[in-house]
Formats: sequence, C-alpha cells, structure tokens
Amino acid sequence: MAGIVNRKKYEDQIKSCDIIFDAGVHSNVRAVIANELFKYFMYERQQIPMPFDHLKKEALDKSNTTTTSLLQETTVLSTVRQKRKCFYGSMEDKKKTSLISCVMEMMQQVEAAFVTCPEVKQVLITMGGTVVSPRESFLINLPPLSPEADLVSLRSSVKSLFRQLITHDLLGGVKPISPTNMAVLLYAPRDSGIQWFVPKPTFKRPIRGRQFEYNIKCRHHHVGSHDLSCDVSEVEISGIEPLDSSVLSDADMNDCVLNNCLSASNPDYALCSRDGQMETCRSSETVVSPTPELDIIWFQAPLLVKGYKDKPRNMLP
Repeated sequence: MAGIVNRKKYEDQIKSCDIIFDAGVHSNVRAVIANELFKYFMYERQQIPMPFDHLKKEALDKSNTTTTSLLQETTVLSTVRQKRKCFYGSMEDKKKTSLISCVMEMMQQVEAAFVTCPEVKQVLITMGGTVVSPRESFLINLPPLSPEADLVSLRSSVKSLFRQLITHDLLGGVKPISPTNMAVLLYAPRDSGIQWFVPKPTFKRPIRGRQFEYNIKCRHHHVGSHDLSCDVSEVEISGIEPLDSSVLSDADMNDCVLNNCLSASNPDYALCSRDGQMETCRSSETVVSPTPELDIIWFQAPLLVKGYKDKPRNMLP
C-alpha cells in the first residue's frame, strides 16, 4: 500500500506539456532542441544571472578589454576597496568562465552523441546535489525518426520551440532554487557507440523532487493507401497466372482464391483437399522467434555544470 501511495504522489508531482512541430525532426535538430532546452532551464531556474548566449557574449567582450583600461579603472579606488572588488570580481569571473566552458563542452558532446546514435529516446536534465536524488528534473521525450516525412528547418524549429515554451510556461509559478549542480543524461541503446558519456545500466529516473516532462511530437502524414479490399472475381498475384473464372464452379473459384491468398501471405501454409473437404496444411514446421527488444540504458555526462549568482555591486563596501 505504501508503494502505491508513493507512486501516486510521484505521478501527481509531474508537470508535462507537448511541444508539437508541423513536420519531422532531423537528428541534428533534435540535438539542438535538447541544448536549447538545457540553456532555457538554466536561466528559468536562476542557475545563471542572464540567458546563456548573453552571458557568453558578455564574457567575450570582457576578455577583449585591454589591461590598461582595467588598471585605470581600479586606481581610483582605495587600497582596501580595490582588493575586495578584485577578489569578488575574480571569483565571479572564475565561476562564469567555468560554467561557460562546461556548458559549451556539454552541448558539443550532446551533438556528437546524436550524430553517433540518432535513436536517442530521451534526455534527462537534473538539478541538485546528485542525479539520484535531485531537487528538480526535466525529462525531454524525443519523437521517433521519420525519414519519409518532411523535415522542419533548424531556424523554424527553434522559433516554434520557444513560442510554445512561453505559451505553456510550466516554470512560471515554481519557487526558484539556489545555484546547484546540473547533469545531463541520454537514454539510448546500450550498443549505440556513444562516446564521452558514461553508461549507467542500473540508473532509473529519480522520483524525488519536482518533475517536469516536455514531450516533443511531430505532425506528419504517411503517403500510401491502407485499403486492403480486393476484387475476388480476379486475383492476380506476382508469379501466379490469373485463372479463368468461366471454367470453374463457384465453390472451386472460392477455394482457389483462398488458397492463393494464403500462399502469398504465408508460404508455409496451403490448402489440401481431402475427401472433398478443404483443410489447412502446414508444409514445414518453422519456429519464428520474437524480435528482441532493444537494450536501452542511461548514459551520464562525466561533468557537472555548477550554477552561480552575481554578487550585487551595492554589497561591496
């Protein structure tokens, strides 16, 4: 009974939404969607002080600043204040640089994993001390590959993604969390050949903390007719010459049609005549083994991304 109650409580904690695209999604686009959602979660859950792209641009602009201008700016301050400001500034710069480098490496490895294994089923992003017991987790359910369908472009997919994220807004009223560790895991076949990520055969999706699900779906229609009806007056099967219905009685005609249909659908079966009665006979005993299911496991990124907050400038003495 306790297990049922815990499972019910776990299901009630899950918040989910559907992200629907009007066409199929290519493997590299699936990787970009996963990376964009990772950056979105970092900012929305206040793990970084600004959107990641702005953060990276700010760090790049600051790195291009000359040493002379920095020295001129700090010489005006007193010695004690200068040391404190340089200390806090160096700490923030170190955290910012570390986060940017980790996120960039993470996104590159995610894209490489999707190139190696397009059959990645899910992406799990956790926020908390450990991946086993995180404070929050975000599950991204990816759609199956559809090579025969029209594919959505990268630009339009990103625009549609953020438009629907703003519309659903699962994270709008959720209490923020303090900066913590962020991990990325991929759910893929065991023999997929994914590199860099560490296989975790015994890992299961955590049931603690707040749960969020984003179901990526595609609208596409398969071309082809599903009409299985046929005209029994003339059955034409490849390799079998049509029979003239004029030389057969109605009973013989029905028996021939049924025999041809069974032979075409399953060569191991045929109709045998015995004392004027038709019976189904099996020509050979064939044992068909069921198709084994893919052995799918989780793969965890070997590094953790640590969130941070900017120290308010007005706190500096």
